[in-house]
Amino acid sequence: GIAVMFNAPIGGFLYLLSEVTMDAWSLEMSLSTFVGTALTCAFNALFLNMSGYKVFDFMIAVHGYPQERVWGIRDAPFIVCLAVSLGGLSFVYNTVLVRVFSMRKHMAADGCLRRYQPWAKIVEAAIIAGVCTLVWSTVSGLAQCLET
Repeated sequence: GIAVMFNAPIGGFLYLLSEVTMDAWSLEMSLSTFVGTALTCAFNALFLNMSGYKVFDFMIAVHGYPQERVWGIRDAPFIVCLAVSLGGLSFVYNTVLVRVFSMRKHMAADGCLRRYQPWAKIVEAAIIAGVCTLVWSTVSGLAQCLET
């Protein structure tokens, strides 16, 4: 997601390489993550091209554009509430992620998808890329952009 948001697929790949060095990160997970990142970046570029936008059209502060809003101490309660909300969402995300990985581990132990390999892994990576692209596109479409 971060690689798509910042239009930085190489950054996503470098992050993947840093995660590979962890003991709990398998080579299978590396391949799925790499394919998912590449497909998500490709889908994002496709959707942006189809809509006529560039990734820089969604940036909040770009060098050269005047800042209309100056942040101050009055904004602190909003920022604290936002941080607490995002922390709660991070907890939910991690809980779902752990359950999905547990489900995948049980499916691998049962061997129910073994005869469909490698296509099952490829389809899984494509679904992950599609879901990430759909979420990023939907969230960015909910915001109102102002012409400068």
